[in-house]
Amino acid sequence: MQIVTRKGFHGWSARSERSMGAAPVNTVSGRAGERFLRFTTSKDERTGGLSTMASVYVKERYELSGVAYASEVHAVFGDYAVIVHRTGKVARITEKAVIDAHKEALAQFDARYAEAVAFYAEKEAAAC
Repeated sequence: MQIVTRKGFHGWSARSERSMGAAPVNTVSGRAGERFLRFTTSKDERTGGLSTMASVYVKERYELSGVAYASEVHAVFGDYAVIVHRTGKVARITEKAVIDAHKEALAQFDARYAEAVAFYAEKEAAAC
């Protein structure tokens, strides 16, 4: 699985994702999209260590006035999200430390993927 790292304002982060297939039409935007399960590893401000979060996003692509747009939507308290892995306090959060913690968390990716699929199956069954 591909790991993408970047250094932003808050330091190093790593992420990996896999498609979960088509998502139903968003009730807010009125657009359909594709669900993705994403693992993101970054600094945990509370503990001073690293944490990995698994969350589901819907990628929407649309065109407006001849211009193509893309957005990622995650409904807080409505979409799947769980903390997968936490490390203890780290002296320095380097790219290597982030990648190592991310790789450790990726061992749970398949289990979390199955959990997310079940989450949305139950959610869609309840909506019927």
